[in-house]
Amino acid sequence: MAKDKQNERPQDKWTFMVYFAGDNNLSEEMVLALEQIKATGMIPDVSVLAQFDPSGLGIATQRYLFSKERWEAAPEDPDLEYFRVEEVRDLEGKERGEMNSGSPEALSEFITWAVESRPAKHYALVLSGHGSGITENYLLRDDNPVDSLTIPELREALTADELQKALKRARGRIDILGLDACFMSMFEVCSEMLKARVRILIGAEGYEPEFGWPYHRILEASRNRYERTGEHQSPEQLARTIVKEYVDYYCDFGRSAGRSVDLAAIKLSELKTLPKAVESLGEALSEAISDERLRDQVLLAHWWAQTFKYDQYVDLADFCNKLRKQLEAQKLDWDGVLQERLGAVSTGVMKSVIQSGFSGFAYQYSHGLSIYFPWAVVTDDYSELVHGESRRASRWAKGWLGFLNKYVKETRRDLVPELSAYTGEDVRELESPDPGDPPEKWDRYRRNRYRRNRYRRNRAGARERRVKNLAPAFGKVFCPPLPSRTVEAREKAVLH
Repeated sequence: MAKDKQNERPQDKWTFMVYFAGDNNLSEEMVLALEQIKATGMIPDVSVLAQFDPSGLGIATQRYLFSKERWEAAPEDPDLEYFRVEEVRDLEGKERGEMNSGSPEALSEFITWAVESRPAKHYALVLSGHGSGITENYLLRDDNPVDSLTIPELREALTADELQKALKRARGRIDILGLDACFMSMFEVCSEMLKARVRILIGAEGYEPEFGWPYHRILEASRNRYERTGEHQSPEQLARTIVKEYVDYYCDFGRSAGRSVDLAAIKLSELKTLPKAVESLGEALSEAISDERLRDQVLLAHWWAQTFKYDQYVDLADFCNKLRKQLEAQKLDWDGVLQERLGAVSTGVMKSVIQSGFSGFAYQYSHGLSIYFPWAVVTDDYSELVHGESRRASRWAKGWLGFLNKYVKETRRDLVPELSAYTGEDVRELESPDPGDPPEKWDRYRRNRYRRNRYRRNRAGARERRVKNLAPAFGKVFCPPLPSRTVEAREKAVLH
């Protein structure tokens, strides 16, 4: 049946697939995004298919189709309901009802349906929802049932047999994987996606506003280019358009509300040599921090480098560049091995970045790709990723994980005596005592709560001081510069 449908109509140039995981506090913003897609109108040879899992118990998952045929048959000023596909059924032929958007099977089924419904020369898949990077397993969070997608599960969904067969029949592949979620432009995420036959990954190193991507501006820019040139964009051209429109859109938020954003497009085929470079760098850093002087320089570079998610992630190129400059200034790294490996990683990152951009001051030193680099504790879920089933992950991660484990041990300070009572074993003491408990238990609870809150305030204050050390830039910068801009124009784009 799917083959017959594909042969009935000519192939589109682009099929956009948008997976809205909205069974959480983002539901209203995703309805607005659907309205934005509808407001864009028809784009020749381009179809947009969307799946929306709304919040609220018992509300059915909805699928929408915005295609040339639907627009040509549409009444004047159609509402969103007109584009809703009513024939969505489960395997028993019943209405779909509640769906778990955090399930790899649900994601894979949606992509397969979209590919079979609208075969095209190029495919763009956008996953919209909450994200947390490589830790906490928090991608596409679903509140009913409570679940989310891990990065290995995302790879599993994109490599599912039925999906790969559908793509093969359509003679296509996923050209662009857009992660419309926080903290997703990470080296570890890209490494996991290398096996998924994805060409380009687009995501943010830092926070994304709840509004998400400006879909109307991205689609309108694509249509305007087609009307101007008569040609549709290539995958790399579209990736640059997405980064540009996103940064342009949120630039005014930086000026008016102090909001900072970043976005980058990564060419995964150029990333294949980076895992080995990161593994070698991890091994070199593990050896280097045995020397106190070198350890101090690594610590300083870690401190000064651009960080994200409460200092858990660091911009990979910025860290390498800072450490290289410090080693050169201090005339350290006598055999040059560490300098060489830092340079290889930094070059690998910049080679893989098709386009990156930021607006605001908080992400001034983002180059497009972050890496997990915590200060005090290496989380269990990160270790599980390294030692899991992903052979590709184990190639790079053992060297980097070995460095992290040694680094947090070598650089961690002992707790001062007044905080010694607040340890992992004493967390249970912070549970509120019962009214009838003895006064000593209440005193111990108040004392530990005070110490915990002061500890948290001190950490938050350190993060705030680091933000205030950045120049208050309210502008936008793209790297590489956009074709129409000179170097001087790029420098003027950051307004001090």
